[in-house]
Amino acid sequence: MTIKVSKPAINIREKLNDLDFDKVPFQKMPAGSVVQVVEAFTTTLASMGGSTYGNTNLSGSIALTKASNKILVLVSQPFTFRTTTTSERKGYYRLLRDGTELTVSVYNSWTANSSNETRLPSVNSMYYLDSPNTLEEITYTTEHKLNNSAADLYAQHENTKSTIILMEIAQ
Repeated sequence: MTIKVSKPAINIREKLNDLDFDKVPFQKMPAGSVVQVVEAFTTTLASMGGSTYGNTNLSGSIALTKASNKILVLVSQPFTFRTTTTSERKGYYRLLRDGTELTVSVYNSWTANSSNETRLPSVNSMYYLDSPNTLEEITYTTEHKLNNSAADLYAQHENTKSTIILMEIAQ
């Protein structure tokens, strides 16, 4: 007995046209690929007095598509100092994930020349690679404070724009 097997004809050009090269499923993206990007911003003035951390009104939320992926957090936030004494000032800036501190940076150490001196706006930038290991929505926020209570710190002074960008990175 002889069995004859035949292969169906495949039109390769037709199959190639069916592929959507613009969209790769996130499950198949190679390590290091950017899976998603979320941007949030604020222009709402935030005033913090002295040596206690204060909310800067900047936050962004993201939910990972895969728990083992990482999040690259990029922050650009303008601020202005105003002092009532001539003592030294240092600013502290921290990033939080769902209320838990991730990192702190110290910036712009200076001594005021006179009482009521106001420093021109500066921009604090922060970059942080986080491994939250969850599929739940995550919220990142920033807070500022000064080392001395005889000063005030303003974020988004005169409606300047602060931005937080959250990028999910495939692992």
